[in-house]
Amino acid sequence: MPAGNTYEAIATATSTGSTSTFSFTSIPSTYTDLVLVTFVRSSFSGVTFHESIVRVNGSATTIYSRTKLEGTGSSASSTRNTSLTGFYAGEVQSAPSTAGVFSTQIIQINNYSNATTFKTFLSRNNTPTGMVNGIVGLWRNTSAINQVDVLNADGSNWVSGSTATLYGIKAA
Repeated sequence: MPAGNTYEAIATATSTGSTSTFSFTSIPSTYTDLVLVTFVRSSFSGVTFHESIVRVNGSATTIYSRTKLEGTGSSASSTRNTSLTGFYAGEVQSAPSTAGVFSTQIIQINNYSNATTFKTFLSRNNTPTGMVNGIVGLWRNTSAINQVDVLNADGSNWVSGSTATLYGIKAA
């Protein structure tokens, strides 16, 4: 299905360098799915790549899980994690990586307003300096989602110019 005018921007957030969390609140329940698109770089100085986390409805309880496929061009791996405190959405560029390089993430949150099923996430990421991820996740809660937060796994800030846009997908 072509995107056309089925994607509707709900909100965009941009970091000035002192932002640790992009938070989208009061999300209307009028869409079929949500898509979160980030263009981010972490201020974390410990490693070249660093995980981002998506939490919904303020929930940091251990009811998230994920399966991740990852490739670097010379190797591939897969991991499975359960009892996580958020949906670990994949690696993003961090402070030690090439200056000015940002990562892109596209995170789908399926059937977010349904109040009878667990919520699934699909994430596609790239770090321009050498890594791609494909991740599927689950939030084991049946509540409709009305808040989405994006943060760094270690609590560091998003560097200036990092952005996150939340889209709603209209019914076809």
